[in-house]
Amino acid sequence: KELLENPVYKSFAGGRSISMLEVKGFITLEFFILWTMLAGMFIAYLSVSIVAGDFENRHMDIWLSKPITRRRYLAEKFATMIIIILIMSLTAALGLIVGLSSINSLNELSAYATLISVMAGVPVLMVIAAVGTLSAVGFQKVRAGMGISFAFVFAQLFLRTFGSFSKDLELMKAISVLTYWDYSAAIFDTVFKVSDFALIIVVSLLIIAGAIWVFKKKDIPT
Repeated sequence: KELLENPVYKSFAGGRSISMLEVKGFITLEFFILWTMLAGMFIAYLSVSIVAGDFENRHMDIWLSKPITRRRYLAEKFATMIIIILIMSLTAALGLIVGLSSINSLNELSAYATLISVMAGVPVLMVIAAVGTLSAVGFQKVRAGMGISFAFVFAQLFLRTFGSFSKDLELMKAISVLTYWDYSAAIFDTVFKVSDFALIIVVSLLIIAGAIWVFKKKDIPT
């Protein structure tokens, strides 16, 4: 019980005191901590690979020799990542719902609350994909791009977690995109924060706009 009162654990539950013996508490701490990390790392890896791979394999000049602009190239890559994120998130949500149904726990955590808690993370994963794309066009190397993208994911976790220790550190929490994926509000209060959802989508689009600007300035290795 004392462990769950720790600010680190409370940060993952929106400041709530929760119990691991309850379905909501278990899903919040076990599933979402793991899902945030694994989904974030996978999207970071994939978003870098599909762009930087074209640089390393000398395919970029072939792509751009076709009637396709650099803006369209990156926009299509990012659109592909969004589709992957949506499919991945829906699959995770449905898998979680089926799992809860199999143990007769949907009366404690509804299918709707489960669905919105997972899908609320789509914009956050879009930001990670956008950062991966930006690092890919910036460094043009898979390894370097992944290093930056993975560091970004860990930095967001660090900022949200340690920003919850005291009010003096709240700025750290505010600048973490993970703060705006309030899955605990969906789980405990069935609340979907539309404003946070929209804000982080805008952030992801701004980062992609930055990636397009950088890409236009970069020379293509041949």
